[in-house]
Amino acid sequence: MADRVIAAHPREEVEARMGIEPVDQLLAERAVLVARHPNAPVAPPLRAGIGVIERIPVCDTADPADLEAWHGPFGWVETFRKSVLASCREIARARAIAAGEKLSEAKIDDLARVSDLYLDFAIQCLNGRRLREQNVRDSITR
Repeated sequence: MADRVIAAHPREEVEARMGIEPVDQLLAERAVLVARHPNAPVAPPLRAGIGVIERIPVCDTADPADLEAWHGPFGWVETFRKSVLASCREIARARAIAAGEKLSEAKIDDLARVSDLYLDFAIQCLNGRRLREQNVRDSITR
């Protein structure tokens, strides 16, 4: 009788070669932990639907550490800016589809860059960057 060959998912083969725990096993462990603690706080999802963020990420400008994390070296501001811009593009695209308009990608990008959501985020980031620079100047002159 011939040996039976069970085809594994390519991900499973990679996990085996790398010697890491399989994702399926980790998800099963997570399910057990979630079942044990059903009332544990869960972080709200950043995305609501495809490509649209539910809320703008906010930097706590009163906290110097938060300002540094956002605007300092290797800060998160550019990552969040791109996420907000992508969300604004999706909103502009959805509005155009709802209105029955056909817009080019360049026009959608232009509409996204002047949307209230994106401009509010850009102004928030500009204020955060200004405060971070002021903190740096203050720490140098002390």
